[in-house]
Amino acid sequence: MKLTQTAIVVTGVGVSSPIPIDTRVNPPYIFGSIVDGGASTYSIQYTTSDVFAPGYSPGSDPQWTGITGGPTTGSKPFNFNAAGATAIRLNVTVGPATVTLGPVFQSDNSMGS
Repeated sequence: MKLTQTAIVVTGVGVSSPIPIDTRVNPPYIFGSIVDGGASTYSIQYTTSDVFAPGYSPGSDPQWTGITGGPTTGSKPFNFNAAGATAIRLNVTVGPATVTLGPVFQSDNSMGS
C-alpha cells in the first residue's frame, strides 16, 4: 500500500505534515527513502496519537518519537515496524538544504510484499 503519492519536502529546519498509517494493517511495516540535499540532520518520527481527532495539532503532540535505528543524515532508504503508530513525519533539526521523504509504503510484513 502506498501512503504518499508524491514526495514530502522539508526545506531548512522544520517538520512535514503527518502521514497517516493504515492502522488496520497489523503489524504495519513502513518503507521509504530519504534524499538529503545537503548536510542536514533529520529523523523519521511516529506518533500513537489519533491524528484524525477533532482539534488535533501535530505541533503540540508530545507523542512524536524518532524511529530506532533510522537514518539521521545523508540519502538512505529506511524501514521499520510501526506497531501502535498512527502517523509518521519527517523532522529536520539541522541544515539549510532540502530533505525529501517518499514515496512511503506500508506492508504487513518486513519483506514489503
